[in-house]
Amino acid sequence: VGDVEAALAEAGRERAVAVAARREVETALRESEERTRLIVDHALDAVITIDVEGRITSWNPQAETLFGWARAEVLGRRLARIIVPPEHRAAHEAGLARFRETGQGNVLGLRIELTALRRDGTEFPIELAITALRVRGATVFGAFVRDITERKRAEQALSTYAERLKFLHDIDAAIIAADEPVAVAEGVLRRLQGLIGVPRVIVNLFDLEAGQAEWLAAAGRRRLRVGPGVRFPMAFMGDVEGLRRGEVQVVDTRTLPRGAEVDALHASGVYMYRVIPLIAEGELIGGLSFGGT
Repeated sequence: VGDVEAALAEAGRERAVAVAARREVETALRESEERTRLIVDHALDAVITIDVEGRITSWNPQAETLFGWARAEVLGRRLARIIVPPEHRAAHEAGLARFRETGQGNVLGLRIELTALRRDGTEFPIELAITALRVRGATVFGAFVRDITERKRAEQALSTYAERLKFLHDIDAAIIAADEPVAVAEGVLRRLQGLIGVPRVIVNLFDLEAGQAEWLAAAGRRRLRVGPGVRFPMAFMGDVEGLRRGEVQVVDTRTLPRGAEVDALHASGVYMYRVIPLIAEGELIGGLSFGGT
């Protein structure tokens, strides 16, 4: 009887130790999960997880802010229908299908740049990193998403600035080489049009005594025209005295007297344009005008 009682007591102690150990493991697991949740909730990036079918399983507060969807609204829904632009959804689904078949993915472990959708339908650039994780025997994908709109703007601004510097350098080189004005204008007009992004750019020379402006070169949507010949009233250039002072003029073609010139502007999609004065040795000699809708 004594041996049985001792064995039962020992078994009880072992069960108690096992229960205590299990509780410690469960407590540690809960604490680990809570730490992970806090880290994810306070991450600087949007953090999203999906299952192998593409359904959203987690969505942190930064994802709510970035995409405009509340967590409760997206859990269980397909990611492709929430943030993937329509033109990229087929590729997204194909990537998931390939992983289900082979266990491999082309973008796993990489930082890639693409576009995503906000709730209001606006599309914006993101940086995305995706990792595959095993959680309780199942594979999930963790996506870390960062809005790179400002970075893209800065890169574009730097690129545009560099293009402007090259543009000015080429003009200086042509002037130093004593090229004719029409050759200088012809060489840079198309690039200027693309740089500004407008339908029409014209270099005009002024005949102030006659009260007329004359085309030196013009770039439209379909062609480049160089050489003098097209003349029109100086009224199309805005305030002449303002131009003499170096002031940019803004002209609304709908306020100009109707005629063949205005009809031609409207036909080419020009309803507003700016005139930049060209001044040489203190004298107003012409204007650079560019415009569109």
